Amino acid sequence: MTKEELEELLCAPYCSFYKPGKDEEPGCKGSVIFKNLFEEGKKVPVRTDRIVVSFETEDDLFQAVCRTCPFFEQDCDFAEWKRGDAVREALKPCGGFLCLGHCLDHGTIDIEDINRVI
Repeated sequence: MTKEELEELLCAPYCSFYKPGKDEEPGCKGSVIFKNLFEEGKKVPVRTDRIVVSFETEDDLFQAVCRTCPFFEQDCDFAEWKRGDAVREALKPCGGFLCLGHCLDHGTIDIEDINRVI
């Protein structure tokens, strides 16, 4: 999967942190896992206007994905909230987190798939 394909499938439609035209690869752990699963032949989520991830899935993903993400310690407001260091209000996780959560909630993948490709 090319950078452009990843941005089109994942970043542009789902990630509030996405900035078109950046020269660097998408860097969140969710995008790396999403790419690895896609390349294994896993189905990607259908485009929807809004993805809502269940609380149970959110907790599972936070443990599996966020804690291994390069943005976890300093650059992720969502992780700050999950650690109890911030008020949630309108904080959103990255697009990779949302898409992985959507896939988990709809049975396209399971948490073992994610753990295998981390």
